[in-house]
Amino acid sequence: MLLIRRGWSSSGARWRGEVAERVKGKPRSGRLTNSSSTSYKSSWSVPCLDHSKSQEDKKPKAWREIWLLRGIIIFAQATSFCYYRCFCSFILSCDASLLLKKAGGIESEQASERSFGMRNFRKKISGESQLQFNYYAQSCPKAEDIIKQQVINLYNKHGNTAVSWVRNLFHDCIVKSCDASLLLKKAGGIESEQASERSFGMRNFRYVDTIKEALEEECPVTVSCADIVALSAREGIVMLGGPRIEMKTGRRDSKESYFTEVDKLIPNHNDSLSTVLSAFQSTGIDVEGTVALLGAHSVGRVHCVNLVHRLYPTVDPSLNPEYGEYLKRRCPTPNPDPKAVLYARNDPETPMIIDNNYYKNLLNQKGLLIADQQLASDPRTAPFVEKMAADNGYFHQQFSRAVGLLSENNPLTEDQGEIRKDCRYANGNTNNVY
Repeated sequence: MLLIRRGWSSSGARWRGEVAERVKGKPRSGRLTNSSSTSYKSSWSVPCLDHSKSQEDKKPKAWREIWLLRGIIIFAQATSFCYYRCFCSFILSCDASLLLKKAGGIESEQASERSFGMRNFRKKISGESQLQFNYYAQSCPKAEDIIKQQVINLYNKHGNTAVSWVRNLFHDCIVKSCDASLLLKKAGGIESEQASERSFGMRNFRYVDTIKEALEEECPVTVSCADIVALSAREGIVMLGGPRIEMKTGRRDSKESYFTEVDKLIPNHNDSLSTVLSAFQSTGIDVEGTVALLGAHSVGRVHCVNLVHRLYPTVDPSLNPEYGEYLKRRCPTPNPDPKAVLYARNDPETPMIIDNNYYKNLLNQKGLLIADQQLASDPRTAPFVEKMAADNGYFHQQFSRAVGLLSENNPLTEDQGEIRKDCRYANGNTNNVY
C-alpha cells in the first residue's frame, strides 16, 4: 500500500508510541524535536509530521495518523468481505449469482451445503428496509387496532380463523414475497394460488374481506392486503396463546399471482427435512428459526389425505406404535375422500395453543408429518428440538424472531405493486371475473 514507507517495519511499536505521546502533546525522548526530525521525516514523509510547526499545531494532526491506520484496517476488512462473497459465488464470475432465489427453474446457490450458515441476504436485496413500525401512524392511525379487534371478533365466532391467519402468512410470504398474492382469485388472466395442491385445506379467506371492509370504512385505499395478512397473523398468534410479535408495516400488494411457482417454493406435507430447511434458508431463515417456525404445527390439523402414506399398508416404524394406532382410528381407510372431514390434530393435547408441547411430542415419536419427526433425529435440528421441548420461553423467543423474518421476506414497497381496494382482485380486475 502507498502508506507503507521506509521505516514502518523497523519499529511499529516505536511509531505507535510516538503517535500516542504526540496526542498528549509530549515528544518522546526528544525524537520529535527539530534536531532529530531529519531521519524520521526521510523515512515517513507524511505532511502531518512537519516538525517545523508548533506543538499546538501537531496535536490535532497526530490524530490523522491514527485515522490513516484505521483506514488501512477498514480497507483490509472490506477487501476480505468482497473476496469472501465473490469466493462463495465463484462459479464463472463474481456476478451476484449467489443472491438468486429458487424460482422459474433456477436452483439457488444459497441452498447448497457450501452455503450452510450464510444469512442476511434479504437485507441486501429486498424492500425490508422500507418497512417500518407504525407505518400507518399518520395515514390511518387506527389501522392496527381495527385489525386486532376484527381478529378477536372473528375468533370468538369462528375459533379456527386464528389458525388460518398463521397459515396465510406462511403461504403468502414463502412464495416470492409478502405481497398478498395468495389472496388473489381467478380473474383477468390471473390463476389463483389458492387452486394449487399446496393450498389444500386452506380456508377462511372470506374473513380477510371482513377485515378489509372495516379498514376501508376508516381509511379508503390506504392499508394494504399484504399488511392485513401480516398483522392478522400476529394477532392470531396471540389468540392462540403465542407471543406478541412486533411487526413492521408498509407492504404493498402484488398485481399478479405466482400460481406456477407455488409447488416449487412451498414444501409438500411429505417432503424431507432437508427440503424444508432449504426452502426456509432461501428466505434468510436459519436452522434454529426453521425449527421454531415448524412449532406452528402445535395448532391446527392435517387431513388424512396427507397422513395415510405413513399408516398403510403398515405403520411407519418411526411413529410411536400407540400413536400410529390412534392415527389409524382417525384415518380408517388408505383412500380417504379429500372432501370428507377426516383429519388428525397436530397436537391432541393442546390443539389450539402455540406451545412447546409439539416438541415434547416429537421426542416421544409423535410427529404427524415426516419432516416433523425428522426434526428430532436429524443432528442439525435435534439440539434445538430438545432445547425448545425443555423451555417454552425459548421456543416463543425463537418463534417470534422467525415469524418476524418471514413477514419481511422481499416485500413490495414505495411505488411497487398497489394498494388493492378488494383483496380478492387486482385493481381493475373486479369486473372481469370468471
